[in-house]
Amino acid sequence: GTISITRLENDNSVLRKMFLHKNYRGQGIAVLLLQNIVNWANDNNVNSIYLGTMAQFTTAQKFYERQNFKQIDKERLPNDFPLNPIDSIFYKLNLIPSLK
Repeated sequence: GTISITRLENDNSVLRKMFLHKNYRGQGIAVLLLQNIVNWANDNNVNSIYLGTMAQFTTAQKFYERQNFKQIDKERLPNDFPLNPIDSIFYKLNLIPSLK
């Protein structure tokens, strides 16, 4: 599996890539990968993690929602969010309790 995060302005970040080979899905590995990113973000004073995904990736959407990501409108993305033209669904995870 692989996962990556990019730091944005204003203590935000974007989950750039998350992939787990199909033979390893459903074993909790994706949760561990994401938890490593969240731990890094907390250690580095990141307030929020954003991501974009394609509409047909419903399994990924359900995964992110189970991990407390909230779907947001495109207009609510940070100005420096690197838009991918094929993404149509966007999520945000607040890491600071006052932002929840």
